[in-house]
Amino acid sequence: MAELFGELFKTEERNKPTLQLVKGEVTSYMAANSTSLDSDPLAWWKTNEAKYPHVAMLAKRYLAVSGTSVPSERVFSTAGDIVSASRSALSASNVDKFIYLGKNMKIQ
Repeated sequence: MAELFGELFKTEERNKPTLQLVKGEVTSYMAANSTSLDSDPLAWWKTNEAKYPHVAMLAKRYLAVSGTSVPSERVFSTAGDIVSASRSALSASNVDKFIYLGKNMKIQ
């Protein structure tokens, strides 16, 4: 079976605890050489996904491009609700804080 399926039946890796595998993977990833600023991170992850499978799952989640502009439109809508004629004297940093709080606070 090992001749036919190669890496699928590699037993020493499968017997290690998951936490130990992930720690080793993260250590290896952190020690790897960084890529240039103009390189494509998605292409890099495509080629290195087999080397860092657990870290690659996180990269897929956080490097994914939103399919719609709805989240950004909601932020602009919130900004429009906050900055009105009666609140036109708010500083930009305070508006940013209000938008952040409005989008991240859970009010019951």
